Amino acid sequence: MPQALRSRSAISAHQVHHSVHHTVHTIGKWFQHWDSSTRVDKARAERARVHAAVSVASVAAAVAAVVAAGAAGPGADVEGARMETALASATQLLASHCVEIAELAGADHDQVASAVEAAVDVRSPGDLLTLTAAAATALRGATAMRHRAQREARSRAAVAPYETKAGSHRADVWCKEGALLKRSRKGAL
Repeated sequence: MPQALRSRSAISAHQVHHSVHHTVHTIGKWFQHWDSSTRVDKARAERARVHAAVSVASVAAAVAAVVAAGAAGPGADVEGARMETALASATQLLASHCVEIAELAGADHDQVASAVEAAVDVRSPGDLLTLTAAAATALRGATAMRHRAQREARSRAAVAPYETKAGSHRADVWCKEGALLKRSRKGAL
């Protein structure tokens, strides 16, 4: 009889060890998946930011091209011609700055050059409106990705023990006097 009890406890110990090992392995895979999804989200947000910068650069180049084409035409008076020339110079400066910002954001030179070449060929107000709408959409997308990353970072924040001192209360307390508190979507604990 003691032999049977030992074998049951040995099997039981083996099953417990296997179960604990399996649980730790599963949790480890979950954390690994969490890290990879975070990396994918960061890469996606970075691509959205670069795309938005290139889109804004293409709109700036299109506006500069339209203004430069208008400045090259015959002017009614000297003062109007000077204003058109100054406006063309200012829009070209803004376009070159937007191109530089897009390259600093991580866009390839060829990608920016292609977008600018396509934008300079704007022929109608509809083309310019299409470029503007595309740039606005890209900016909204990049902003949404940035806000999503911030929201997920707040929800994944580490829980740290917090000891209250007399008269000190913080809005970002997660653990208060031994009770674990969860922040709601609106920020309330």
